Amino acid sequence: MLLSGVVAGLALGIGIGRDWRRLDRLQVKWLPVLALALVARAIAPLVPFALGLDLLGIALTTAFGAANWRLPGAPLVALGSSLNLIVILLNGAMPVDVELLGAAGARLRADALHEPLSDRSVLPILADIIIVPFVRAAYSIGDVFIAIGGFLLPFVTLTRR
Repeated sequence: MLLSGVVAGLALGIGIGRDWRRLDRLQVKWLPVLALALVARAIAPLVPFALGLDLLGIALTTAFGAANWRLPGAPLVALGSSLNLIVILLNGAMPVDVELLGAAGARLRADALHEPLSDRSVLPILADIIIVPFVRAAYSIGDVFIAIGGFLLPFVTLTRR
């Protein structure tokens, strides 16, 4: 979600005629931490300790957002990542509303990070319950905050005078 938000923010900012060189004004802290988070999330599906790597990636994304709290959107990235981390830790995985997902023509991913939403799920409001039919996927409110934060970071920087 973070990467897609950043790409959308860049595309719109440049698309409305803003100069991409304004991005050099950004003073991003802990960039290696974010890079490590992205690598952890990318390789998680390939290893037997996938859930641990996913949790590490989410925790590092939270730390990155918090460390950059003065940058546009970074607090939303930290908040969204924190919400996702909380619901995953409380449930042992991210609950997903499989009925809504099925209605959108998609299926639950067979991975360590996701599980079907049930009556026993803790904090179901934070689960993957936001269905986006055109991408056939379910997202959480945390994911939405992460995407908006990722969008705002380049877009606000590009559009500020």
